[in-house]
Amino acid sequence: MDALPTTSSEFWHAPGTDASQVKTEVFMLPTTHWIEKDGSFTNSGRWAQWKDQVVPPHGQAQHDHWILADIFSRVKTLYTQQGGKFPDPIMALTTDYKDPLKPELDEIAKEINGKDLGTGKQMTSFALLKDDGTTTAGDWIYTGSYLDTGNLMKRRNGIQDPATNDPPGWAFIQLGVELALNRRVLYNAPPPTSTASPGIPSGPASPGPGPSGRATYPTTRRRWTPTTRRRTCLSS
Repeated sequence: MDALPTTSSEFWHAPGTDASQVKTEVFMLPTTHWIEKDGSFTNSGRWAQWKDQVVPPHGQAQHDHWILADIFSRVKTLYTQQGGKFPDPIMALTTDYKDPLKPELDEIAKEINGKDLGTGKQMTSFALLKDDGTTTAGDWIYTGSYLDTGNLMKRRNGIQDPATNDPPGWAFIQLGVELALNRRVLYNAPPPTSTASPGIPSGPASPGPGPSGRATYPTTRRRWTPTTRRRTCLSS
C-alpha cells in the first residue's frame, strides 16, 4: 500500500530488468496521500495536532485503514467458514466503529487513547493503565490525548483570549496536545564547549520568574554536563 510508486513496488520493470524473469508477484494497492485524508501530525517535540482533509481521494485510491479493514473482514469471513487452529486473535478483535469497513481516524484516535473497560470512560493517564485486562490502549504515549470531552489534538484555541489560553504569557497556547500527558518539556542547553562563547549564557534558559518576567540564566560559567541540563515542564 502506498500513495505513490516506490522502488519496492516498481523494481520488477527497472532499467535492465527482465520482468518475465522476476519471481516476485507484486500487488500495488493505491492509498490516499496525507492531503487526501484527515488525521494527526506529531512533530519532533511530541506535539500532536489534528489536520483536516484538503481534497478528495484521486482515482481509485482508498484510505490505507479502509484497505486494512476490508482485508481483515475477508480474513475473518474465511475463519468463520473454514475455522483454524487458533482463530481467537481474529474472531475476538474489537471493531467498535460506526462502519467497521470504513472506520474514521477520529474513532481510531479515540481507541488508541484507551479506556477503562469497567466504566467505559477514556483513560486520562498512562499511569492508570493496568495489566489485568481491565484497561485498553493502543499506544501509551497517546493516552490522555483523547478524553471524554473530546479530541485534544483538535484544539484550536489560539491567542484570541491570551488570559484564558496562555495564562503564563509564554506563548504556550492550547493548540493540539503535547505527548505524553499534555506536558511540554523544554530543553535548552549551552553550547558543548569548554567555555561559553561571548554573548551566549553558560546555562540553560528558564522562563521566569525574573525581575521583569523575562527568562533568567545561571550566573556560573562552567562546562555543560548532563547534570547541569535543566528541564521545564508545562501543562496546558
